[in-house]
Amino acid sequence: SDFTVVAESHKEGVNVAMGDVDADGEDEVLVGMGGNGPQVMAYESYGERMDFNTFAYESDFRGGVRVAAGDLDSTHAGDEIVTIPGRRVWLGRPGIYKYVDVNLSEQHLYAYEGGRVAFDFPISSGTAKYPTPPGDYVIQSKNPLQNYRWEYGPEHPDNYDIKDVPWNMQFNGPYFLHGAFWHNNFGTPMSHGCINISIPNAQHIYEWVGVGDKVFIHY
Repeated sequence: SDFTVVAESHKEGVNVAMGDVDADGEDEVLVGMGGNGPQVMAYESYGERMDFNTFAYESDFRGGVRVAAGDLDSTHAGDEIVTIPGRRVWLGRPGIYKYVDVNLSEQHLYAYEGGRVAFDFPISSGTAKYPTPPGDYVIQSKNPLQNYRWEYGPEHPDNYDIKDVPWNMQFNGPYFLHGAFWHNNFGTPMSHGCINISIPNAQHIYEWVGVGDKVFIHY
């Protein structure tokens, strides 16, 4: 039988498989969207839509769904449906293979590689008094161990002198991504403008990122 399963305005096509999903001895038509949403639907062979509609992935996935069916558990009690993404969706900034993204509103860092999040973790950016400047930067230098000292004035309570800070990645003059051993309050602004990271996470990204890699800092 000929029948229509999507509106004419849908330009991504569909992926189709056959399988006896209701164990009635007759194969049904399984339809996965070729693009846009991750819906999977089932139709009787003569075109009547069955009471079956599911999302194979999160509702905001836009790569489409490939479908197949078979008696995977060998029970002969109806075929199971198997799906894979129709195509890979590039996440993050298009055309940039590897970069660091710091979301100041979330107090979270995302490391992107090849259109996916390679890893992510909470950070502590600058406080309202000493904010981290948003902008587009690159990793300017790397130093596994570094001292930090800054004076705002004689006997100023915000002066600091911290020695042997590990895993330092400069991205904008005096501003660095670096490990922080003096607090464990990641996810909350704590610094004088640098991006504080837990020691294990700082080592991880230090070994992953290279000089010249892009760093995007934003709200």
